[in-house]
Amino acid sequence: MKSVLVWLFVAAIFLGLFGAYSTFFPGTNAPAKGAAADSGDVMSRLKDHVEYLAQSVGSRDKPGPIQDAGDYLERQLRRAGQDVKAIDGGSAAGGSKTLVAEVTGTKYAREVVILAAHYDGPRASPAADAGASGAAVLVEVARQLAGSSHERTLRFVLFPDGSKRDGDPDSAAANYAKECKSRGETIAAVVYLDSVGLFEDKDTQTYPFPLMLAFPSRADFLAVVGGYQCRDLTSKTTELMRTGTGLSIQGLVVPEFAPGTGFSPHAAFWNAGFPAVVVTDTGEWRSKRFGSPSDTHDRLDYERMTRVVLGLARTVGLLVKKSTLAA
Repeated sequence: MKSVLVWLFVAAIFLGLFGAYSTFFPGTNAPAKGAAADSGDVMSRLKDHVEYLAQSVGSRDKPGPIQDAGDYLERQLRRAGQDVKAIDGGSAAGGSKTLVAEVTGTKYAREVVILAAHYDGPRASPAADAGASGAAVLVEVARQLAGSSHERTLRFVLFPDGSKRDGDPDSAAANYAKECKSRGETIAAVVYLDSVGLFEDKDTQTYPFPLMLAFPSRADFLAVVGGYQCRDLTSKTTELMRTGTGLSIQGLVVPEFAPGTGFSPHAAFWNAGFPAVVVTDTGEWRSKRFGSPSDTHDRLDYERMTRVVLGLARTVGLLVKKSTLAA
């Protein structure tokens, strides 16, 4: 009996230390001190982007609709003040394109900070949250940062095939990460947006074991998730996002082999040896509607999405400073 108690005690200590290492990060979830002057315009544009992608284009799992979505986002990035280059999306993308907008750094041009998302969606779904939300937020962050200079190179990237769940080594993200590596670039940080629009003031959040022991049941937070090798980036991104966004931000680091962590394109950057985190509302753990026919534009919380835009603009604007995070 004593040996059983000893092992239970050891297991409890281990789980406690594991939980502390994996989920305790600096910063507090402080209320926002006011929105940007054009926050109403940001919200309106977010609605327009998501509605166009999810309703006008609709299901984006075939080359034609993906091409239409890419054309729309390319136009919007240009209107947001960014120079955009369209490159071959890769064999897994059905001939569609990866969109890249870059602002060369003023002091450390070879050190790159990437904000990325995807714009396709699962089959037979409007994918408002599962694709359109991240793409819309990226466009509006790019607008917020247009015309500003940065020490590091800042790059906005939109992939056409990020909804695939098989960790495809020939995906657009995987090919792009390999290209970055072959060019000898120093990727200081990749912040990947994967579903950032669904928030509910209810205790409806679900998790796989043992995350329910460390995370809230209320489905009103945004998660920053990185691998163990990306703990510094996860910690800094969580801290910066917690400052002045008015959102609950939860940080988590996980082993690369953990279930559910390798499907998103951010894992392609892990595989290339680059630090990357995914910012997400947790997708299918947040709602069964995620990636389903009922994942529609009218179910998203555009007020909170606006806060995501403003928080990310501040966060990315600091990550491009050398003093914020070492490469």
